[in-house]
Amino acid sequence: MNDIVLNVLLVVAYAIFIFVLMEWFRTRRARKNNILAISAEEFQKQAKGGQIIDVREKEDFKEGHISGARNFSIKTLKHSSSSIRKDQVQFVYGLNYRMAKKGANALYKAGYGKVVVMKADFEDYKGRIKTK
Repeated sequence: MNDIVLNVLLVVAYAIFIFVLMEWFRTRRARKNNILAISAEEFQKQAKGGQIIDVREKEDFKEGHISGARNFSIKTLKHSSSSIRKDQVQFVYGLNYRMAKKGANALYKAGYGKVVVMKADFEDYKGRIKTK
C-alpha cells in the first residue's frame, strides 16, 4: 500500500514539475514576442507611431534627447509607469542597449503589451535630437 501511495505522489510531483516548466517556457516565449529589439534606423522610422521613453538619468535627458521623448529613469519607471499610456506601443531607448532593455523589461512587467527597444547606443541615433 505504501508503494502505491509513493508512486502516486511521484507521478503528481512529476506532473506539477512539467506544468510549471511548460508555463515558464510559454511566458518566456510570449515575453520575447512582446519586446522587439530594432536598429536605430528602424527606431527612427517606427517611433512616430507610439510613445518614446528615454530611460537615462534626468541630467543626461536634459543635455539632449530624441524629440518627443519622455524621461523615466529605470529607478522611477517602476513607480511612474501609470502615467504612460498602455494603448500605444512603447519605444524605449537609453544610454546603451543594455539600459534600454532593462527599461523595456520593466514596462513589460508593468503590463505594457507591445514594447520596442532600440538595439543601439543613444549616440547611434541619427534622427532629430532636442537639446537645451
